Amino acid sequence: MKKIASIAILAGIVACGGESETGLKPTIEKTYETTLTKEVLHRENGDPFIKISVEQTPILDTLHPNITTANMALMTYSELDEEERTNIPEIDIEFKKSGQLTQSFTYEVPFMKGVYEKAKVFDQLSFALLNRQFELLDQRRNTEAVKQGIAPLLEQKIEVLEEKYGPLQGYETFGLAEVGGQSGRAYQFQAFLNFGEQKIPYFFYLDTREEEDQWLGFSIQN
Repeated sequence: MKKIASIAILAGIVACGGESETGLKPTIEKTYETTLTKEVLHRENGDPFIKISVEQTPILDTLHPNITTANMALMTYSELDEEERTNIPEIDIEFKKSGQLTQSFTYEVPFMKGVYEKAKVFDQLSFALLNRQFELLDQRRNTEAVKQGIAPLLEQKIEVLEEKYGPLQGYETFGLAEVGGQSGRAYQFQAFLNFGEQKIPYFFYLDTREEEDQWLGFSIQN
């Protein structure tokens, strides 16, 4: 049973910043420039499940399906009401190309509840980044995993990127993974910082433990 695929390793999980409410609202169709169908079906044993059939697109061709389908499952979960979250145990995400099935992934709905709560924390951190609340980001870090604050270097990095690509306008999540390293298990939220002329990937690592809401690592991929 697939939950969230581990596709990267946190090596000590070190921050590398030097170099409205949630980001879950954008649709799968808009994020991945695709079309899809959504159905509620039943397994052979009678259990209901949600099936999302997604048309393969150039954007999806460039991203690992483990991270994109996990994010799609999270986006789907965010739209369910409480009754659906209670009564539907699984979400299937399948890719199609020219009408032919290419890949299929299954995610457990109860498992997504914890991920969804962490996604809210990721959104808070991303809004702090957009609003240039760099000191707040430092306050929200896990000081065991991230010894030094990143506020001055991060502020400088954003200024350099804005000079090169135009003003920072927003962010959009495109991927999600569960990874492990010296600081423990973490959810890796992968997103783009949307500048005027360029999208720059950035990652936040959040502790998987329910009681922890500090970040373990951060990087801008540029």
